[in-house]
Amino acid sequence: MATKADLLIHKEMLAKVLHLSAVLDRLPKFGKEDSFGVAGRHGASVALARMAAAQGTAADGLSASSSESSESSSAPDEDAVAVLNGAKRNSVVGSKRKQQQGGAGSGAKRQKTSATSSSSSSSSSSSSSSSSQNGAAVTAGVIPCNKSVLEVMEIVKREVLDMVSTLGTIKVFVQLKIPKIEDGNNFGVGVQEEMVSELSRGEDMGLTVLDSLSKYLATRGRLVSKVLKYPGVEDYRLSVVELDEKQHALLELACWDLRNNYTILHDTIVKNLEKIHKPRSEDHHITMF
Repeated sequence: MATKADLLIHKEMLAKVLHLSAVLDRLPKFGKEDSFGVAGRHGASVALARMAAAQGTAADGLSASSSESSESSSAPDEDAVAVLNGAKRNSVVGSKRKQQQGGAGSGAKRQKTSATSSSSSSSSSSSSSSSSQNGAAVTAGVIPCNKSVLEVMEIVKREVLDMVSTLGTIKVFVQLKIPKIEDGNNFGVGVQEEMVSELSRGEDMGLTVLDSLSKYLATRGRLVSKVLKYPGVEDYRLSVVELDEKQHALLELACWDLRNNYTILHDTIVKNLEKIHKPRSEDHHITMF
């Protein structure tokens, strides 16, 4: 006779099978145009062209600011030369006039110092503003992740974590039904241990899928960096698209595996419920003597 726990396991696993079948029907389809975040067949070329244009604008701003700073720094030098020439022409005048000219020369030096400091501050401010514009331009040209693949990754991650939790609970239930170790009549105990092994394999499969998600992101990041470093190499761009398509296919297969694992485990548990609850027959002590 089935217990309440058996009915809960039966109901829960059947619900998981039906739920995953519905999830498979609603999975987002793969789109190559999502690999570089730009619609169209040549999405990578458009994205890289935008980045190049943004970086070119920032470079023009840097060159313009540097030329302005050089012109502003050259102006105080001409003033200083004019003051010195005036001082030489007026040197033949009397000592009183010479002292007055010396005072004017000291004033000109102070003006030169202030003009130089203002020029340096303006050049530093212009360079800082241009560098901030450059950083904003590079940020605006970031190549995003594939949207369709990320959506499937979130679905698979949620379902895998739910499966690991469910199988772990059932595994503990079966393990608690294992009797103490005795000689003879251990066929039912072997069935229980086989059930625990099947449940553990299902958990390991789910954890392997989770591990593959981080590996995919790391591999894609390296390929995208190659695309940015060598924009003229078409193979790197195609490799990103192929990697996204492969990951989407693997995630879809992982969903199929989740549903199949639930189906097989449910069938195995239902067929061996009697051995799970009573691994040894009641008269096994009598048959030993």
